[in-house]
Amino acid sequence: LLIRYARIIEVSEFLRLYHNVIHMQVRRTHSLSFAHTACRRKIRNIYQTVRVFLQVFGIEEWMNINKESIIGTRPWVIFGEGPIAQKNIKMNAQGFNDKQYTGMTSADIRFNQTKKYLYATPLGWPTDGRIVIKSLAKGNRLFSKSITKVELLGYGSVKAKQTTEGLEISLPSPTNAIAPVLKIKK
Repeated sequence: LLIRYARIIEVSEFLRLYHNVIHMQVRRTHSLSFAHTACRRKIRNIYQTVRVFLQVFGIEEWMNINKESIIGTRPWVIFGEGPIAQKNIKMNAQGFNDKQYTGMTSADIRFNQTKKYLYATPLGWPTDGRIVIKSLAKGNRLFSKSITKVELLGYGSVKAKQTTEGLEISLPSPTNAIAPVLKIKK
């Protein structure tokens, strides 16, 4: 939500700036270099504001550790599991339904993948240090291979046991303020 808000501010500010630059070009073609410099300065200021915003909320640090689970990945067979994923959330007001995605916990898990790895991101740290990923249960058609190793990005290997209930993972105390990301070899 924070990233989306920052992106909306950035895009709307850029569009306003672009509109002003076009009007300046029409009115004063000789001052194009001034308009270009002003535009670049404004974009740099927006970038710095967004960067500070990301630093304050710990998102930049989280991204530095967990970017491999986002950049260059693609969706898995299902997008996620948990209480929110099981809800029948209708789209409204041209697709804006963000307010219905509140109260997410470590039971809400999102998936993405690369050719070699499946990434599971619980949307919070469990209070008891234990996560069960039902979609990765032994004998499940979604992931038929036996799971032998699970890694917590930014930490290392963690204890995991694949049962008929799901993949049971024991996590250490929180290593960041946002969410754990689990890397599972396919």
